[in-house]
Amino acid sequence: MSFPSFAPWDITPTTFAQLLDCYPATLKESYKRKLIAVVARKHRKYPERLNREDPAFDRQTNEYLQLDDWRYETLPRVLRQRAGEEGGDEEEKEEEKEESDGDDKKKKKKSKNKNNKKNETVHLKQGEKYDSLFMHKDELVKLMDWKLKHGRYRPALAGLIKTNKPELVRKTTAEAYKALVDSIDTEPSRESLDETFPKKSQDILMKPLRAVGTATASLILAVRTEGRANEIPFYSDEVYNWLCLDLFPGSEKNRWNYKKATNRTREDGRLDVKYNMLEYRELYEEVCKLRHHLNNYKADDDDDDDHKARRQFSCSDVERVAYVLRNLDVSGFPHAAEILEKHAAAESEAKKEFEKNKRSKRKSGANADDDEPEEEEILGVVPSKKRKAGFKESGRGKKKKV
Repeated sequence: MSFPSFAPWDITPTTFAQLLDCYPATLKESYKRKLIAVVARKHRKYPERLNREDPAFDRQTNEYLQLDDWRYETLPRVLRQRAGEEGGDEEEKEEEKEESDGDDKKKKKKSKNKNNKKNETVHLKQGEKYDSLFMHKDELVKLMDWKLKHGRYRPALAGLIKTNKPELVRKTTAEAYKALVDSIDTEPSRESLDETFPKKSQDILMKPLRAVGTATASLILAVRTEGRANEIPFYSDEVYNWLCLDLFPGSEKNRWNYKKATNRTREDGRLDVKYNMLEYRELYEEVCKLRHHLNNYKADDDDDDDHKARRQFSCSDVERVAYVLRNLDVSGFPHAAEILEKHAAAESEAKKEFEKNKRSKRKSGANADDDEPEEEEILGVVPSKKRKAGFKESGRGKKKKV
């Protein structure tokens, strides 16, 4: 049986969309599994005490699903409205509708709009004003909460992000978003990568804000550029594994037969990288390549009209598909079990070959040492190989201080 290819250079829009549809179910099952694993570690001595059907798992999972929806849907929309890019036409329609409504409904809607505006400005100090869009501290803290729950949890970052002052968060994010203005509507290409890559905005965010590194800075920029031509991808482990290390189900490369993956992954499969700008630049380029491949994909039987009408995939779509591929076993994707079984068999063979080559290298190294001529034994005493005190390897004595 042939399975669809998940390779970034070969995946079809149909397969990509199919994986994307699996994201909600994958997120729910994978997060619940993570919660159970955390509690299971506490019951290692008495595993029978673990109740896998505890309603608390479902409650926490549902809370996280709401947080995930806030990250991908609500926050980008709030930022667009704050920047004045969305909501103008809708407000005009609401005002026209208000004219036909009764007086009571008018009063309720006016008070609601007034409260919304009040909540928007209540965070600002007197005389505090910004020329461009900004992010509030509570939004940044909530975004960090999503990031830590979505990937590897680092408790130190959760506390450290709260130490940033609200006015510093607003000022820094405003400057970072302002630096994107010139390139936000420029579609990335091979020629324009130096122009569109958000290094300046990244530097602006990372220097003054505590707990904000390359990955978190990319996330702050990602929620701002959602739906724009130069959409900034979030530096997630799943995306880096898929696009930069070619670690995905069905890949011919894995950490046992691919030197780059071996150096950048740990024994348990977790990513072992520095999260620096060089790695993020690599991820940025690979995401741009994948989106160009998907959004300009044309099959042999496609008409021009079908090609134009096809869905355009965003960076957030790439993030979610990468997450599904990382947790394919709980995704509900067709034939996922068979795909993973085949991949595990190939990975096992590669591991055996890797260990075999490793042993042969050790043996050849030992044989090379045996071939070296031994020093002569004088009166049955083997000369010591230790360096004599006060002498360097060159044989010269230490110079005395005058």
